[in-house]
Amino acid sequence: MADLQNGDVVHLSDSQIAAFLDRGLAAVDRDRAEEHLASCGECRAHLVGSRRLLERVNQPRRFLATGFSIAAAAAVMFLVIRPAMYRSEQHSMAPIVRGSGATDARLTVYGPLGEIHTGGTRFIWAAASGALSYRVSVTRADGARVWSHGGTDTLVALPDSVALRAGQRYFWTADAVMEDGSTRTTGMRELDPVP
Repeated sequence: MADLQNGDVVHLSDSQIAAFLDRGLAAVDRDRAEEHLASCGECRAHLVGSRRLLERVNQPRRFLATGFSIAAAAAVMFLVIRPAMYRSEQHSMAPIVRGSGATDARLTVYGPLGEIHTGGTRFIWAAASGALSYRVSVTRADGARVWSHGGTDTLVALPDSVALRAGQRYFWTADAVMEDGSTRTTGMRELDPVP
């Protein structure tokens, strides 16, 4: 680390400050630079000024990159999602076909499984690649629907307004509606509310 001398005080050079900001110093040199910066207000001020200058210079690039990213995301959505929505509109009158024999036909369930405490119940499952949306349903043991919800999240909370009675058996399932009109499912999962 070659330091410049200003009278009796040894200061960091411009290239050392630049390397420090870019994290391009070796560990030993970085430690020495940090020690010097801790005790030298002049070099700290130079470091802060250099950092501000870099932020100002890079700022238009950030806006340009952000604008480009937004435009690219919009183009992808138009080119990928719209055709998928069109395909699902075409299949909306066709019967729903569950994955048959495919090894990945089931969605992985994270919870809840079995006994649950009433209140604050959350349904969580793994996302399916190519899923357009999900539908979660809760039914009683006799098959009567208690609650259902549709959306794009793989985590859904049971609303407080839906009360599951302790001692009664319930079942829940989450189904993924795929781009080709088929569905993937978690299968029926038992819920046993306990007080």
